Amino acid sequence: MPKIEIKESTLNGQAHVIKYVDRSSFYLRVNRGGKRYTNVSLNTSDLFQAHKNALSAYVKVEGEPPKSKTRKLDLAKACDVYLEERALEVKRGQLASRSQDLYRQRIFQRILPYCRSKGIRSIADINKNTFQDYAGHYLDVTKKGKWQTETSGLSAGTINSDITTLKAILNWLVEREMLDPKKKPDLKKLKDRKNYRDEANPAFLPEDWKKFCSELYSLENGVDDPETLWKRRWFIQWVRFQYQSGCRPHETAQIRLGDCEVVKRKDGKVSGILKISNTTKTGGREVAMNGSTLRKIKSHLNKGVKIRNEQIELHNRMVLAGEVKNKKGDADTGILPLIPAPSKDDLLMMNPFFDTRSVYHMEHIRQWFNRVLAKCEFDRKYTLYSLRSTHISFALLQGQRVNLVAKNCGTSLAMIQKTYDGLSSRFHIDSLGFFQESVPSEGDDALVQVDSD
Repeated sequence: MPKIEIKESTLNGQAHVIKYVDRSSFYLRVNRGGKRYTNVSLNTSDLFQAHKNALSAYVKVEGEPPKSKTRKLDLAKACDVYLEERALEVKRGQLASRSQDLYRQRIFQRILPYCRSKGIRSIADINKNTFQDYAGHYLDVTKKGKWQTETSGLSAGTINSDITTLKAILNWLVEREMLDPKKKPDLKKLKDRKNYRDEANPAFLPEDWKKFCSELYSLENGVDDPETLWKRRWFIQWVRFQYQSGCRPHETAQIRLGDCEVVKRKDGKVSGILKISNTTKTGGREVAMNGSTLRKIKSHLNKGVKIRNEQIELHNRMVLAGEVKNKKGDADTGILPLIPAPSKDDLLMMNPFFDTRSVYHMEHIRQWFNRVLAKCEFDRKYTLYSLRSTHISFALLQGQRVNLVAKNCGTSLAMIQKTYDGLSSRFHIDSLGFFQESVPSEGDDALVQVDSD
């Protein structure tokens, strides 16, 4: 640190006029609190003139936010601190872990790479125009993701999600006094012109749904082995559950038996109530669904435990009879213990044939799903999420209120309206429109002839 040669109080003790050794010009030093100072050149080597220039320099200093060493902080390190605070929110139950994962993905896969490409390394490099080309940059990319797959640009929805996260980070930097609020970029989102109904995860059309269900139930035809039959019926039950509940696949994988309740309605039918964990995308919620479907899934799970225990008992008898060698059991006897009955802490969709009492991996489920689709030969590209889309679509077409459907499925009214508005036209294509019974020969009267349907 430079050595001070002259130091005199000025402006009634609010600042000091100082001169460093080996520097000709005097400086005004203003205390900004604690050990923090702002030094500004007084542009003179004359002490008397320096005191005269002190007032105008002081006004200029006070009109600007104090400079801080934290403003030189590496941007990537600042993002690490930001994510640490989000992790603490997850631990306290204030944020879903999936949301934190999305923040991390956006920051490290797109936001920081963009900054590096533009030479933005520290917070001090950020100004009003820093991110003005962010949307255009990612609309023009030709490769995306961890595996650098080919693409013709990221979607507006993905870019807008990045911008939302970027705004949150910039606001956080300002709140922590790491970024000058005057330099904070003003980010605007893209207009999202994507046709959500036709592009991703489309809902099954009624005739397609019937055909899909027919092929789905045919999976159990001609199967005699109890374990194989149970596993195929497990997949059938999983599909039914997704359609009946409208849950996201990752939400279903986390539901435990203790989160499920079957209640009797006034009309004598039963409804299922599911408690969705607050660690999921939109936080905790309760989902109402068909109670009979939920009962069948529980019954199927109990049947799987019974089949597995019958296999274990057969194995143990064969071990005792010396017909098989010791395998997976006690080191001395080879006897396997029976597995316990499902408890409230077990997963609703667990596979009792897995030693870990876990569910099938999502890729395994997707492969089953795609095999059924392949038999149907549909023109539309249905996905696992199409089951959720179908639940929402059919609920709306049955006249259920949009806000209730949105709340039950853990999504927003805006997303429901953007994604599913206009469904009635597609699903009622056979009854909408005016169709002539015969080709008119002449005159305008024939234009009012319509089908009786």
